[in-house]
Amino acid sequence: MGACPRRRPRSPTRRRACLVAVHRTEDIRNQLTEEECTFGSYDDGRFAWELTDVVPLSQPVLAAGRLGLWEWDGLGRPLTS
Repeated sequence: MGACPRRRPRSPTRRRACLVAVHRTEDIRNQLTEEECTFGSYDDGRFAWELTDVVPLSQPVLAAGRLGLWEWDGLGRPLTS
């Protein structure tokens, strides 16, 4: 039996954004709104991403699931990992 290429799961990407900073949750927890606290886990040892220029895409685009940060070419293919 030959080896089968492994397929990465794909899910729709619905927004694009620029990551401008990563903060330790211990450093920002007291600055968060009640709404932000409701929609996140801000326990010690975690990180919060600060995003700007969040734009909804006109059509969802399938993108390969990946761990870590990556740049996207708009067609579902990562440029870097």
